[in-house]
Amino acid sequence: MTEDSADQTAFRTVYILNEHGESIGKTVMNGKAFRKSLEQGELWTYHEQTGRVLPPAGGLAILSMSEDGGDVRVVLSEADARRFRTDPTAEDPAEAASSHSVRADASDIESRPAPTSTPESLSDELAQLQKTVRDRREHPAEGSYTSYLFEQGAAKIRKKVGEEGIEVCLSESPDELVSESADLMFHLAVLLEYEGRTFTDVADELRRRRLEG
Repeated sequence: MTEDSADQTAFRTVYILNEHGESIGKTVMNGKAFRKSLEQGELWTYHEQTGRVLPPAGGLAILSMSEDGGDVRVVLSEADARRFRTDPTAEDPAEAASSHSVRADASDIESRPAPTSTPESLSDELAQLQKTVRDRREHPAEGSYTSYLFEQGAAKIRKKVGEEGIEVCLSESPDELVSESADLMFHLAVLLEYEGRTFTDVADELRRRRLEG
């Protein structure tokens, strides 16, 4: 398997196998999920409902990953295979809340409704995101990606913020830039919450610089 495969934009069916080669289920990847799985050695999948690319909470380490025509075959350990059977998506509502757009192909972009956000609604969205993230920290939920990040601590959260920042820099279209920026804002909200700060503190700092400048 080569990294060139990660440039494919079409959605790909992923067949999940255990160590004995037994099929235990399937999921879907797009190009970003394929690339992240290849680079990080853990399973990332595409969630159709939100258009997000996410790893299952806690991570599922990939023992091997291979291509079979247009499909992908991923082998997991027995322990991770059992976790996949229990919850193959482990999607976190807090992650979904950080973005309203759906990453999809060009046909979806054509049917996307016109943006309705205003500066005031942006502030409301960030406040709601911060509230949801705080709730995940105060009330950890089984299978929650946000709760998992808090459990892992500052190093993991900061690493994710860095990775998402790189994804923003690598975005290749305006729509991809917006989607990657939403991912970055979500992880930044997690980091701010972990450090006892909020987007309000960031806004205050921006206002201070504006008044001084």
